[in-house]
Amino acid sequence: MFKPFVLGAAIVGAFALSMPARADLTPIQVKGGGGGGERCLVPESGNCAPGGNFGGKASILDIISADIGKSLTRVDDSFDQLWNNLVDNGGIVRARARYAGDNSELGYTLTDKTGYVKLLDVFSTNNRVRVDSAALANASNKDDIVAFPAQASWVTIKADAFDPYQFVLRNKTQDDWFSSMPGAKTFDNALDQMVTFKVEGSKDPHYIIAWEDRVITQMFDRSGKFKCKGADCDYNDYVFELKLTQPVPEPSTWALMGMGLAGVGFAMRRGRAANARRIG
Repeated sequence: MFKPFVLGAAIVGAFALSMPARADLTPIQVKGGGGGGERCLVPESGNCAPGGNFGGKASILDIISADIGKSLTRVDDSFDQLWNNLVDNGGIVRARARYAGDNSELGYTLTDKTGYVKLLDVFSTNNRVRVDSAALANASNKDDIVAFPAQASWVTIKADAFDPYQFVLRNKTQDDWFSSMPGAKTFDNALDQMVTFKVEGSKDPHYIIAWEDRVITQMFDRSGKFKCKGADCDYNDYVFELKLTQPVPEPSTWALMGMGLAGVGFAMRRGRAANARRIG
């Protein structure tokens, strides 16, 4: 089950970090684009907000959570700007959902636009969320929930271990470029156009990243109230699943660890024996 805006430990750049005292969360419009004409990314009180075709129905993240079989937790926005693989070429990504009229592609860069590397084109059919579960894909009254096609394989992020990179969404229809790092040079917006959710209980770092694909010109009005302009701020335009592989210790590393543990155990036994002699 998706846990909306619940904060815990976040992994950013594949390192465990504790959350700050004040959460920094980009607000998300919970009705879905077009006044409910699109399935919402996050739920309001359990489901998408009333109105439109998807009012009161499950959110995109609820569906993905059910498909993965694990809960999702919102990641603080200050922690999802830079990423890195833990091993060379150790990141993989695939497209999960699209509710957008514009055509876009996902990529990454270690520098700026000049170092941009394309990862994948987002699937062409609009208003779709992809799942592995046949039961979810075959559910009645859920025509926008479809099974992953056979050719929809994971794409590798070919970056060396610990080289920081930023994700990039390129809106090819509007010729706009958005980065996971707000304010990054040569990109088209200083505001946060990507939000991140951690998949809880996974062996390796596992995330869902979601994008707003139009330039946000305003996030709040003068009173501080959420009032999005230039875009609809629903962040359901393009949704991706990301996995980062943890390094596996070499046999020699395991041997050293075993020797270290054995040494600790021996020292503890000697300490207990010495205490016993002193007590006696």
